[in-house]
Amino acid sequence: MAGPVYEHSMNGAHDRSGADGRTKSGHDGSPAVSRSAAAIITAAADAGTTITMDSAPEYAGNIPNTTNTTSARIPHSAIPPTIRPATPSDVPAVLRLIRGLADYERLTAECTATETGIADALFAPLPRIHAILAESETTAIGLALYYFTFSTFKARPMLFLEDLFVEPAHRGSGAGLALMRHIAGIALAENCLRMEWRVLNWNQPSIRFYERLGATADGDWHTRQLGGEALAALAKGTSHG
Repeated sequence: MAGPVYEHSMNGAHDRSGADGRTKSGHDGSPAVSRSAAAIITAAADAGTTITMDSAPEYAGNIPNTTNTTSARIPHSAIPPTIRPATPSDVPAVLRLIRGLADYERLTAECTATETGIADALFAPLPRIHAILAESETTAIGLALYYFTFSTFKARPMLFLEDLFVEPAHRGSGAGLALMRHIAGIALAENCLRMEWRVLNWNQPSIRFYERLGATADGDWHTRQLGGEALAALAKGTSHG
């Protein structure tokens, strides 16, 4: 929440109006994690006492669990989820998880992504976005999508977390935290100034989770959007604002 930065503007192709619950990033009260905080994520996950999925049982990537709390969950394996970058053969799984996110947010009609579009975005010579998968026994159960932005004032890259999603049946398995930990490691390895993402202001479970990670809100900026006819009009010179 994805995103998630969620300055950043983790803005991707999805609606950034805040009508959904994705992890997103931006300048409008969104959390930001500095390099030191990113290091805290990796260290605290090892400690296993301060930041755990149990401390945010309704954490669903970046959205609260609004489904029936009595719904069945798959018993979690003692083996922690495997975290790895997506490969071209994973495109169907990536799209399945994106559609799962849209379903969860009741935005299925807005999810028009295709395997071709996902493959082009992830694996073109100059990828527009990167995907990390969480696997349980070779099945993809969670997804993090991110890309890099840039701080001109600091002349350093920043990591923008576009989406973070774990299938409902696998929440509580540690997959969400493992994905965040992996992304934090990438941010450190790439000398990023910080991670950023967006989270909806009503999404208190996720806000509390991010605060435990050391994320802070940036209330000094507002995100603006321009799309559809307004974008075309501006490009054609027919809009004067």
